[in-house]
Order: sequence, then structure tokens, then C-alpha cells
Amino acid sequence: MEDNGARESIISYMDITLKSCHDSMKDSSWYEVNTKTDYDLWIVLDGEIKMIYSDKEYHLYKNDVFLLYPECLYEAFSVTPVCHLAFVHFDAIIGNSRRVLDAFPFSGLIPSEHIKRELSFFLDGYRSFKEKKTLSFLYLKGCFTMLLASIIRSQYAEHSETDMHDPKRQSAARIHTVLDYISTHIDQSVSVRDLAAVVGMSEKYFISFFKDAVGITPASFMLQLRMKKAREFLYEDKYSIKEIADCLGYEDQYTFSKAFKKIYGVAPSKIV
Repeated sequence: MEDNGARESIISYMDITLKSCHDSMKDSSWYEVNTKTDYDLWIVLDGEIKMIYSDKEYHLYKNDVFLLYPECLYEAFSVTPVCHLAFVHFDAIIGNSRRVLDAFPFSGLIPSEHIKRELSFFLDGYRSFKEKKTLSFLYLKGCFTMLLASIIRSQYAEHSETDMHDPKRQSAARIHTVLDYISTHIDQSVSVRDLAAVVGMSEKYFISFFKDAVGITPASFMLQLRMKKAREFLYEDKYSIKEIADCLGYEDQYTFSKAFKKIYGVAPSKIV
């Protein structure tokens, strides 16, 4: 069974890598047929373009936004004599999987009225980025993350529950269950057998299922999640290393320190 809460929980584990952002002017001769290797967000800054994507035809006007998924064929061309577009290339990551959004029907046209405020913030961030202002890339990434969250929220509203029951989305629901279990038991010793039982799979099948979805083994993911939480604790500067080790289910601070150094290449004592 899958609901909005489950899908939102999946997205909450996602990290965003902003790979590049640029804009370009296109004249009436522009015609493009292509696929992308990463996620692409197109923003119409001026003019009008026509797109054919997943066998559907779209007309995009100023401030419209279009989300393209990797390896999906599209056609695009200018309707007006000149059009001005901004392009954002990004990855959506859980573990080593960089294509988390593939399990969800979020691609396509996002009308500007659904994301007006967040789009305004992003365009402001992009102007700062182009002007090379101090920390402008960090600001741009923050604005983009907010825009993407708004797009996802908007797209939830556009799709009924019946749209969410193909095998990919059922797989995402199961991964949600596992990730939530790991997160709520982060202070305990959780075995792969425990995780397999949560979703009613054999241990062998579960390892393969999890690795296909997340890109790494369950043990590696649990280690990454624990160390990410440990880093947050360290930056809060409220707890001793021993207290953090206890919170994350380690027998002693030395075992914890060794695991932390394995992930980040530095002892936790150097962070404090």
C-alpha cells in the first residue's frame, strides 16, 4: 500500500546535486531532438517553445517550467522568432542511486502559477549566480532545492493514487518502508535479515532488491546514514563523542570513531 506520506518520505531521504545552470537564446531555426543523461529543468524566460515528450505535445510560455527525465526522448523548437531559456542539470540521490525520481511521474510541464513564489526565488538566485556574487552558488542551490520541492508537491496533486501502482512505484513504496525502519532504529543493531522481514522478502532477494534501488548494499547505506547523523550531532556541538556513539548504537566510542573515519577520512574529534 502506498500513500502520499510514503512517497513524501522517500523524497525526504533524497540529496540534490546541482551539476550546472545556464541560459541560452534560441532563434526561429532552433530545433532539437535529444535525450539527457541527468535530470533537466527548463525554464522559459521569454518567448514560446513547443515540446514533444512521452508522446505528448506541450506549449511553454514565459515562466513555464518543464522537468525532463534521463534517457527520455524529446523534441523542442521555438515558436516565436526568439526565445530565452534557462537550463538546470541535476541529480537526485539516495545512497549511490542518482535517479531517485524515476519511480515517480513528476516529469512534464509545471505551470508557473503552481510554483510562482519558489520560481521567483530561484530566478533571483540565478541572477546572483550570473553576477558571481559571494556564495551565490550556495544560494542558488538552496533556491533550486526549494523550487524542486514545490514542483514535486505540485505534481503530487496532479496524479491520482491509481497512477502510482506500477511495479516501479510499488518498489518505491517498499524502499520507503525499509528506509523509515532504518531511520527509526538508527540507535540499534539492525541486521539485513531484520530489514528483509520488514518487507516480507528472503534475505538474498532483499539484498539484490535494495542494491538495485539504492545503488549500495543495506549495510553500506546504514553506515552512511549513521555517519551523516553523527556529523549533524557533531556540528550541533551539544554532545560528547561517547554520547554520539551511544545514540547511534555503537558499543564504544572507539568503534564509532573508526567507522566515522572510514566514511569521512577524519576522526570525529577533529570535527568538534
